[in-house]
Amino acid sequence: SSASKNALASSQSAPASSIDQASAAPASSAAADVDPMDFFDPVEILSKLPNGWCEKVLAAPKWQEKKELIDGLIELASAPKLASGDYFEVVKTLKRLANDSMVVVVSTAVIAVGLLARGLRKEFS
Repeated sequence: SSASKNALASSQSAPASSIDQASAAPASSAAADVDPMDFFDPVEILSKLPNGWCEKVLAAPKWQEKKELIDGLIELASAPKLASGDYFEVVKTLKRLANDSMVVVVSTAVIAVGLLARGLRKEFS
């Protein structure tokens, strides 16, 4: 009688595990098709930068001023998803700042480029 209980238990658990595997497979493929970034609204940051931002940051005589201007961009670019736009001048400016003599300016510029790339994703080039 204990043998029949074991046979009954194993026959009941086998279909349950195959059902679990079958139901898990579609869920995982459906989850792979959903991009979490699709749930975020894109944030437009170019219009929020001060007029002449690129010129101001390059012309700033002190590294602290450059860092403050870049920090403003970092604050804006920290949004999870950025609206597409013409970021060419901003990225070109950050690239020039990556060659600055002050390491603080260089590291801050690199952080800003990373945030732009993360927020723009495929739009970043």
